[in-house]
Amino acid sequence: MKNKNVLIILVIGALLLLCIYCIATGLLGSFSDGFQEGVSESNTKTDNSQVSITPTDSEVAEPEVNNDSKDQEETSALEMMEVAFEGGYSQSEIKEKLDEAMTLYALEINEENYSKAGSALIALRKESKTGVTEMDILDFMIEMYAEDVNMSFPDAAGLAAGMLE
Repeated sequence: MKNKNVLIILVIGALLLLCIYCIATGLLGSFSDGFQEGVSESNTKTDNSQVSITPTDSEVAEPEVNNDSKDQEETSALEMMEVAFEGGYSQSEIKEKLDEAMTLYALEINEENYSKAGSALIALRKESKTGVTEMDILDFMIEMYAEDVNMSFPDAAGLAAGMLE
C-alpha cells in the first residue's frame, strides 16, 4: 500500500512539473499546428533514401472519417502520421501501438482522436532535446500504464515524454 501511495505522489509531482514546463515553453498551444508542421517538416528533409510528398491544404485540413467512400484527395490521420513520425513506421505499426495506448487511457478510437493524438505526439517529439520519438513515447505510455492511476492520454503522453527526456 505504501508503494502505491508513493507511486501516486510521484506521478502527481511529475505531472505538475510537466505542466509547469509545458506552460513555460508554450507546449500547451495548439497541437494541431504541431501535427501539420510535423508533416511539412518530414516532407522537407533532404534524406535521399526517402521519397517525400507534400500534402496539399485540402489533404491536411479535413481527415477522412468514412473509409468506405474515401477519395484519393483526402489523407487520413494515420497516413499523415506515417509521413510525420520519426523512424519510418508503417500505418499498421503506428495503429497497433496507438490503439493500445488509446484503449489503456480511455480515449475513443476514431479519426478525430487519431488526429489529436498524433498532433500531441509530434509536438512532444519536436520539444525533445534528446531525440525521443513518437513511438518511444507510445511504448513508454503502454509500459508505465497503471490500472489504479486515472490519467488521460495527453497527460500520459506528456509524462512519458518528460520521463524519457
